[in-house]
Amino acid sequence: PAFSFDSVGCINIPLTFLNLSTGAFSYQWNFDDGGTSIQTNPTHTYTSTGNYQITLITTSFAGCVDSVSDTIIITELAPISFSMSTDSGCGPLAVSFNPQSIGSGISYNWNFGNGITSDLLNPGTITFSSSSNADTTYIITFSASNLCDTLYFIDSVKVIPEPTAYFGMS
Repeated sequence: PAFSFDSVGCINIPLTFLNLSTGAFSYQWNFDDGGTSIQTNPTHTYTSTGNYQITLITTSFAGCVDSVSDTIIITELAPISFSMSTDSGCGPLAVSFNPQSIGSGISYNWNFGNGITSDLLNPGTITFSSSSNADTTYIITFSASNLCDTLYFIDSVKVIPEPTAYFGMS
């Protein structure tokens, strides 16, 4: 027997398994999480992350039995967030970001609200400028994506104009 499937799947998303077996008339699938099926091409949904060994047992009309097993990885996108070295101050304001995101196969995107973007997990220090006469608030968006989902975390930085000192003589 043989079957085809995506080797990585997402939690709570139905997966279809394609039976490539020949010469068999009955099929028994075991999905290693308590789930089974006798369908030729079953669909199964995993409700927990982890590695699962899928087994297909086939039986021919003559009573011959064969089996094959393979492993699938079920994943999810963990919650994301970030902290900043500061969230307000006089401009120009240098801010370091500390993202919290775990997992593999994740792509990242930062938009700092000031024309600067990054696709690095750790974007380094970003400098925010101030206007000459009013506070400026920058909206920072951090997103993480994998084959299961895209999650967003949003915060802001407030930059206060630097005072201009001068005096005159009379």
